[in-house]
Amino acid sequence: MKRWLWLSCPLLLGTGCSYLTVDSGQVGVLWTPDGLQNKVYNEGQYTVGFFDRPTVYDTRSQERDEQLDVLAANGLRIQLDASIRYHIVPGEAVALHKDLGLHYYSVLVGPTLRSQARRVVGRYQPEEIYSTQRDAIERVLGR
Repeated sequence: MKRWLWLSCPLLLGTGCSYLTVDSGQVGVLWTPDGLQNKVYNEGQYTVGFFDRPTVYDTRSQERDEQLDVLAANGLRIQLDASIRYHIVPGEAVALHKDLGLHYYSVLVGPTLRSQARRVVGRYQPEEIYSTQRDAIERVLGR
């Protein structure tokens, strides 16, 4: 199959091509030797240059579980299990790729979640976190 794909591309002056496949629920961005292209590739198949580097992002909602170590208002360390749902904005995939890259969760989303959790949970006493103020904390962190 690869041989057929390779031979189906123009081979003028030693150049070849590759294919970019973007499945449903994904978008692609493309880096070429000229730089990052300012185009979001939606679902479909595209012919790209041999030296081009495509990157595909999942646009569907994703969920991650995090264990958070936070300090309560009285200074006691508390371990919380948190879950976060997130997704990218498809039309902003080029900016996301340029500014944060493929590992945007570990660069931005995860650290932001941990920082906000520390900020919010630090206002409460341990007994409030696990009983009376749990819903309030979830609402604040859910924004």
